[in-house]
Amino acid sequence: MSRDFPPLEPRVASFPASRQQVHLFLGHLGIERSDPDYAKLCVMDHVLGTGPGFSSRITRILRDELGLAYTVHAAIHASAGVLPGTFTAYIGTSPENLATAFDGFRREIRRIQEELVEREELELAKSYLTGSFALGFERASRRVQVLISAHRNHLPEDHLAQLLASFAKVTRDDVREVARRHLFPDASCLVGAGPVTKRELEAL
Repeated sequence: MSRDFPPLEPRVASFPASRQQVHLFLGHLGIERSDPDYAKLCVMDHVLGTGPGFSSRITRILRDELGLAYTVHAAIHASAGVLPGTFTAYIGTSPENLATAFDGFRREIRRIQEELVEREELELAKSYLTGSFALGFERASRRVQVLISAHRNHLPEDHLAQLLASFAKVTRDDVREVARRHLFPDASCLVGAGPVTKRELEAL
């Protein structure tokens, strides 16, 4: 199986359509599930863009404070598999808000790379991940998915216990370190679908 991927560098694409909103994606190649930083990146994602309610920064700032969209999120761990997944930040917003949304994504990515996250943010993310962990296995289909994933990714039999323990150990320095190592806001692809042109995206 080939593991040759394009280099990380800015790319832009648009898919024009007659719609009210632009679906904007910012992202780049991500990690494999076996990456030793996986647990730390799960915690980072919950601080940055996948936490529940308005607890994540991107949701709280772009959706709640700026009112740019109803749906907005960002994550790198969710698509990790046998091959690298992607880091993807997404927002559906009005065309006039594109620049604000794009700048908001890059600002929050850079902030989590440059500044230590607040202790309260970190503890909330870790508490949610550990507290909701068991709920993810209520459905039989989910349990089967986990077993298949463990087999395909060659994870040890106690990988779930290890993951919980790893969540609990993540520090503020860990979050900043993995954000610096795995996020590339200046070498990301930018894709828009809806009432937007490639030239407009390039101008961002």
